[in-house]
Amino acid sequence: MALINTTTTGVLGTTVFGDGAGPLTIQKDGVQIAKLANQPMFSAYLTGLGTGQSISHATFTVVSFSSLEYDTASCYNTSTYRFTPNVAGYYYIQSSCYMQFSGSAQVLLALRRNGADYKYGPYSYATTTYTDTSSGTSTMMYLNGTTDYASVAIYQNSGITRYVYGSVNHTYFSGCLIKAE
Repeated sequence: MALINTTTTGVLGTTVFGDGAGPLTIQKDGVQIAKLANQPMFSAYLTGLGTGQSISHATFTVVSFSSLEYDTASCYNTSTYRFTPNVAGYYYIQSSCYMQFSGSAQVLLALRRNGADYKYGPYSYATTTYTDTSSGTSTMMYLNGTTDYASVAIYQNSGITRYVYGSVNHTYFSGCLIKAE
């Protein structure tokens, strides 16, 4: 681990540098005050505008965000649709999904932690008058940097299978490290 340790003794204090390997830890009088690490952040999106992904009636379905806009630390898996960061800490996670309907339905987006629903967005409603709907949500989430992962699932109750439409602008999943542990 790289280290900068300052002390308040003396006129200018003392600064000690480590070997430069790993995250940079900043200490004051031996107490950690900051940690600068590889700052994982990503943005993935669903492809297939006009085709998208089918979502069964009344079932939460993991959204297949298979294309990357960016992934600074190679922590997003385009096959499992999971963000598994390599730095423990608190992450800002967000997602939005766009659907089209020709009738009424409710749409609910869930941000998941380790496969379990963690936070829900507000219900979005499609009616016979308004046939397009977007559902989105965001949260802060702690991820341990080794096994914890974030993913997104969507629910709709229109009575039949519907489609989430792919678009980098409308159907995306992104996140970034806010505070390393």
